[in-house]
Parts: sequence; structure tokens; C-alpha cells
Amino acid sequence: MALSQPVPQPQADSREQKLVLRLDPLHNWSDLVVLGFAIVFTTYMAIGELLAHGWSKDPPLYNHLSVFAPLAVGLSLMAWRRFRRVRLTVDEDQIEAVSVWGVRKRCRLDDLSEVVQEGKPLARELHFNQHGKPAFKVWRNVWTGMQLRTLSVFLGLPVPGQNEPLRSRIGSWTASLFARGFDALFLVMGGAVLVGAVTADLDARAYQRAAAICLQAPASTNGDCYGIVPVTVAAIGARSFGEYSLTLNSYAQTYNTTAVSSDTTYRKFHGGMTTYAKLWKGKLTLIQADAASWIESTDNPLYQEGWARTGIPTWIVALVGLIPILSRLHPVVS
Repeated sequence: MALSQPVPQPQADSREQKLVLRLDPLHNWSDLVVLGFAIVFTTYMAIGELLAHGWSKDPPLYNHLSVFAPLAVGLSLMAWRRFRRVRLTVDEDQIEAVSVWGVRKRCRLDDLSEVVQEGKPLARELHFNQHGKPAFKVWRNVWTGMQLRTLSVFLGLPVPGQNEPLRSRIGSWTASLFARGFDALFLVMGGAVLVGAVTADLDARAYQRAAAICLQAPASTNGDCYGIVPVTVAAIGARSFGEYSLTLNSYAQTYNTTAVSSDTTYRKFHGGMTTYAKLWKGKLTLIQADAASWIESTDNPLYQEGWARTGIPTWIVALVGLIPILSRLHPVVS
């Protein structure tokens, strides 16, 4: 009879058990959409403005550094930190929470007495209490129910929010729908402004490439050439904020445009005055004030390109985007 051999016993795993929870991109899809769009928006605006230096013949339109470039970098960094730096880590001794800004909060498991939920539906917080006082607070809504159940198992304590009653879920849905309304408004308005900026950039590029003078069709609409046409000033409007209306006649055609110039140049125009203008795609883009100077109209693609980045619509989008963007700057852990 063979001697019995000892059965190999499994060795205890010496590795320390650890739980690491990070924000789930699918659960926080609205953050991805809003931050992603904001990054695309600011990046395109910044790149377009840099490219404008290359094809604009009027550098003063772009003689200031744009705020879009640092905004694009800042938003990209914020998105990365939100989904990669924010975390909850539980090991055998403690629980550690890391905020968007890298601030670390710790609590020993032996000192952790309870986890409670407080706050309104849209801003619920989980309070990790030690000896009856909060060690730190974490936003509740950024974590999935599965993550909270796993956290409860590792802590050995009940964690609220794993399975909420219907009444509480209805309140959360209503608050979330209200917040998503601001997100949608920002995306729609921002998208419209972004499309306008792309169109303005393409027109400015085509305008700069239209180097040949149209010989047979000065009013050509294909944008491949332009015309220098004689014009007669029919009417001049009052100047306001550097702009004033001009009505010009050329070849039995009447053009209503808005000129942009200083007050000194404005005074050079008078009714019946004959001068020349640059005609491109059926619009007067430059008007000769005297033998040495030409002024722009608001129909000039280079003017439109600058307006697409510094005009009122862009500022409205920035104002509308305050709530969606700032809400994503919350540190999550406090």
C-alpha cells in the first residue's frame, strides 16, 4: 500500500484586498457630452483664430490672444481629472476619497461608524461619519447602485442609495430633467454658434483666395473672383459704436450695407460722393474712403470671422454654459 501523500493546501493570498471605484462614464454620460462639446467648441474657436493670422490681411482683427486656447486646455484637464483622478479606495485599514482637485480625505475603518445620505435629489451627498462627525462627504449621484453595493460589502456597513423607493426616484428624475434642460440649451445654442464660426472661416478662406478680378461678371456669386466697381453714395446713416449704414448705387444696382470706421473716416463720406468698392458674392466688402484708405463693411468675411468669435452670440453661449460647465467643476469629494 502506497504511503499517503499530503494534499497540497492553497496558500493564503498575501496580497492586500483593495477596492477602487472611479466614475462610470456611462452612468455620467451627461458630463461626457457637455464637457466633450465644450472642449470641441473652445478648441475649434482657438484653432480657427490662430489660422486667421495666416490668411487675414488685417491683423488688428486678431491682435489679442484668445481666451479659447486656455479654456480648451483647462476643460480637457478637468474632464481627465474628473474621470481618472476622482476615486474611492478601500483597503484593509482605511477608506480614502480623492477629489477632482487631488485633495485626499481618509478615515480608518475602525473609526467609521456610519454612512448617511443627505441633501436634495440633485445634490445628494454621502456622509462618511466617524464618532458621529463627518470625516468627508461624497456626491451620491455620480456613483452607480452596483458601485454602492460593492462599497457596502467592503465597508461592512449599509450604504444608502443602492435601491431607492419610487417616490425618491421620481424626485431625482424630475430634478435631472430640469438640469438636462440647461445642458440641451447650451448644446443647441453652442452648436449653432459653432456652425456659424465654421461657415465664417470657410468664407474668409475663400475670400482671401479670390485674388483674380472678375472681368466679365463683377457680381459673380461663385466666390472665385471679386470686382472693383464704381459706387455713388446715396445715403449715410448716423454713426453708432463705430458702425453706420451706407446706401450705395452701382450700375443701376442699390446696395445697403453697414460700414465700420473711425469718426474721422465717417466724416469723409457725403451724399453724391463717387468712389470705388470691392464686390464679392454680391456684397460690398470694402469701400474706398479716399485715395489712401479703404474701410470694411460688416459683410466682409474677415469681419464676420472675428464677429463669430467675439460677437454677442458667443457671449450668450458663454452665459448659458455657466450652469452646465460650473456644475461639472464640483470637486465630488469635500
